[in-house]
Amino acid sequence: MHKILLIGDSLTSFGFSDENGWCRKLEQLYKNKAILLNHGYPLHTSKMLNPMIPGILSKSAPLLFCTLLLGTNDCFSVNKITDGDYKKYMKNIIHLLHSSNKNIVIFLITPPCAALGNHYILNYVKRVWEIYFENPWINMVIIDLHNGPHKINTCDLTDGVHFNKDGNEKMFQNIKNAIQIRFQKFIS
Repeated sequence: MHKILLIGDSLTSFGFSDENGWCRKLEQLYKNKAILLNHGYPLHTSKMLNPMIPGILSKSAPLLFCTLLLGTNDCFSVNKITDGDYKKYMKNIIHLLHSSNKNIVIFLITPPCAALGNHYILNYVKRVWEIYFENPWINMVIIDLHNGPHKINTCDLTDGVHFNKDGNEKMFQNIKNAIQIRFQKFIS
């Protein structure tokens, strides 16, 4: 059976917290078709996740696709990672994913808005877009949580950072729409 790898921080981890979480909804969408592997780690940054990726990948084959959502902790944590270093660490994660499986589809997700200061997070969003455009040979699909019909607003957050019920629904719709474009046969 195929596996779907979800990599991120608490925005990914909490997506499994209840039936309204975006990861739970994705799990229901892929019921009997794929196994979801949740590698969301609260308080983690792209720098902290980098050394973990080889171990995660060694237990994850065969992968259908991977979601990658990091940046909020990089931007706002006490151990802030500059947007330049964030880009470097994200590129490394992506290259590790790609080198483990040249056919993997990586759903690269921009960090969402945050009540802590949306103007700061926009620098990290720009870095995600740069990574996307600078690596055309890697099979990536970008999911921009700042644009489109299902964009995440501060009213979609419980505590200024994490998704509430509406935020989880929007997140799920964004991913579902991207998957439908890329994997029509895997959506019921």
